[in-house]
Amino acid sequence: MGREQSKGAKTANETTLALRRKQIQSLAVQIWADSAEAKLWLDQPHLELGGASPNSLMKTARGIRTVEALLAALDSGFPV
Repeated sequence: MGREQSKGAKTANETTLALRRKQIQSLAVQIWADSAEAKLWLDQPHLELGGASPNSLMKTARGIRTVEALLAALDSGFPV
């Protein structure tokens, strides 16, 4: 039963990460006002992310927070 609960927790965590990725994708579309431009930004590597693409980082909660912080800075007009 412990393994089943562990699998359930993992599924809940994966669901949470998927929801956060969707929120970040929506924020990117809002910032660029164009879904194609937002997708391009999410797919391309960025120096501010150590040469990684936002999409490659958004596989973990930590990566999602990193991308979210960069988008927040961009949205606030901070140079990055």
